[in-house]
Amino acid sequence: MVTFALRKVGLDYDDGGLGVKSLICSNEATNLKSEETSFHLFFECAYSCNIWCWMSSMLNFPLHFQFIEEIWKTSDIYSNQQNKLVVNSAIINIMNAIWFARNQIRLNNKRILWKSSITYIIAITSLACTI
Repeated sequence: MVTFALRKVGLDYDDGGLGVKSLICSNEATNLKSEETSFHLFFECAYSCNIWCWMSSMLNFPLHFQFIEEIWKTSDIYSNQQNKLVVNSAIINIMNAIWFARNQIRLNNKRILWKSSITYIIAITSLACTI
């Protein structure tokens, strides 16, 4: 769903998308102007890197992504379906937490610490995998 939404944002208006190729935003941490692409937002910015490093330490497996679609291969390291479910759920919740934090600072000028996002990710992933 997240990958689908990211693809729709970049589509032209005629194709049912929002026509957004990139957004210029101010980087609050460094007060520099930088281009915000989907890949930068979800994988390269310091906030996202901290969350992915945490996820990597939880999996005890290095995570390196060149394309957004590669995130779904992360669960392939496990053969157990329950483990795959947990990893996929965590990935979805990571993407949601990053997007939520980005919108909070951009729209409400409210900072969410990355460690708070990790607490949220743990709680929601645990809930989703116990249902």
